[in-house]
Amino acid sequence: MHKSNAVIFDLDGTLIDSAPSILDCLRIIFINAGIEPAEPLNRALIGPPLREVLKKVIGVKQSVDIEFLAKEFAKSYDQEGFANSIPYPGIQNLLTSLRLRGISLYVATNKRCIPTRKIINFLGWSNLFVKVYCIDSDKTSPFQNKAAILRAIILENSLKSDKVFYVGDSRDDEDAALNNKISFILASWGYGDFNNLDSCNTVSATSAQDLYEKIIL
Repeated sequence: MHKSNAVIFDLDGTLIDSAPSILDCLRIIFINAGIEPAEPLNRALIGPPLREVLKKVIGVKQSVDIEFLAKEFAKSYDQEGFANSIPYPGIQNLLTSLRLRGISLYVATNKRCIPTRKIINFLGWSNLFVKVYCIDSDKTSPFQNKAAILRAIILENSLKSDKVFYVGDSRDDEDAALNNKISFILASWGYGDFNNLDSCNTVSATSAQDLYEKIIL
């Protein structure tokens, strides 16, 4: 581990528990569309971009308009669902304490900009982050994956890779960090499949306080 002057956070499963609100919105749109989900609507779905989730839930045997479902989900989530996102225990204090130490904070998420900013504003976190990067931050050329988002954060903010941590809860998050040659810390309270993580390259935090100590030491 090394001392950091910047920390990039994943959002869902790392800073907030958004599973109940996302799953409720998915149930609503599938019921309204008269579609029987091909996959269980559970926490294992949380993390990837929305259209990937929808394709998985729909399954290969059903011919469904993905864009229609995405719009219906966005309408439900952006209007009400976002407000049911719950910060994990100790996260508020973690973010405030890191900022007081002069550490720059960023968000890198597969979530869209509209609900992401609504969540951050709703939780009173707007002043804690230097910048928030979402999958569609660039409207003309959306990011392809989390690795691309991290690359943009590093380049646009002139961050030094040996002074940055990325905190996430999945193998995709770990891969994104490794692809950008930055250290990864696993938020072990999240949604990811921890059995597939590369233990040689990953440090695990068991709580917000444990995460804080690993970042500052």
